[in-house]
Parts: sequence; structure tokens; C-alpha cells
Amino acid sequence: MRGARRGPSHLTSRQKEEIISTSCGINHDRCQVDRLSLTGAGTLTRSGIGLPTYRHSIHTGETPQAEIWTVFHLTDLIEIPSHLWADEYSKRRIAVLEAKAQRMRAEREAIQAKAKESA
Repeated sequence: MRGARRGPSHLTSRQKEEIISTSCGINHDRCQVDRLSLTGAGTLTRSGIGLPTYRHSIHTGETPQAEIWTVFHLTDLIEIPSHLWADEYSKRRIAVLEAKAQRMRAEREAIQAKAKESA
């Protein structure tokens, strides 16, 4: 979608702040699923339990997915349009991501426990 969307200057204030989609991906440092909201103005916002709120404007010509990977280092990205957030299919996709993150956490804890035992 590089260059596909027009700049935010043609949008009303309300449209600029409106969340148009949410992207979810796995944060490998914390082995958890992070959620990022994309506004009409091209701003990504990360917030959540135990996370400081962080806003990041997308660079001109970059896709939201490229910025999410570059800035937040999230993998296994899924994008969900706002009008489909409560959809059962979207919920299942998020559940799959959360299950994968949980497996990653368990594997990391097992490796750490084994390292403690051998120390």
C-alpha cells in the first residue's frame, strides 16, 4: 500500500483521531501479544496493561506493518479493521497469537529453569 493513502491533510479532526485498524503481533522480549491502533492521521498508538502508552507517526511512504516491525519489533502481525474487531474470526486469530506467545513464554521459562539447575 506504499503511497496508496492520501495524506491526513484532507481529513477532519475527528477522522484524524479515529482508529481505523488494530494490529496485533508478538513481542519476543516479553513473549506477549501487543496491540497497536492506527488512526486516520497515520499515528500508531501502543497501550496496554503494564505498558507505557506510546505514539508513533508513520513515516511518509512507509506501510503501517513496516513501521510496526521496525519500531516495535513485533512479529506474526495480523491487522484487524475497526469494524471487525468484535468479529469471531478476529477473536480466533488473536487467540492463536496469544497461544503462540504463551508457548514461547513456557519454553523460555523451561530454558531458564534448566540453566538454574545446571548452575
